[in-house]
Amino acid sequence: MSLTAARVEKYTPYLLALAAPASYFYAWHGMSHGFSADSLNKVAEVIVGLSGIIVGFLATATALLYALPDRNAVQFLKESHAIDMLRGYMLTDVFIGLATAVTAIVLVLIGPNTKLAVMRVVVGWWLYLPLLSILGFGRSMFVLSSFLRVVDRSAPNESEK
Repeated sequence: MSLTAARVEKYTPYLLALAAPASYFYAWHGMSHGFSADSLNKVAEVIVGLSGIIVGFLATATALLYALPDRNAVQFLKESHAIDMLRGYMLTDVFIGLATAVTAIVLVLIGPNTKLAVMRVVVGWWLYLPLLSILGFGRSMFVLSSFLRVVDRSAPNESEK
């Protein structure tokens, strides 16, 4: 993978996730937020639940990386620091998932009657973090599946034993 491809892979989720708050600020500039307490609570429940699932899955997948058998392909991935890159992606996505859940909880706690300027900033983050969490999760799963294909190809077939 070239240096440019690695940078694109690394920063794409962050840049794509900016589309949600940018659209929010552009479309609702000068308008009231119009959120009810009930709608905030319902959406926050979904986001906290989704964040919990993503965090749990990524934490488990990260632990599994440490348990990969030491075959030639795994040794190569370790020596080239590719597994370290993937672990970094996964751990970053775990922290983003936790930040997403915390932001959803803060949004519910401050409520819909908060000053409009404060509400816009919090909602902007609230739109950015879940999308970033989903995109980062997709990136991590894509890279993980690529690694596992390499490991699987290096495994001896049953007929070769």
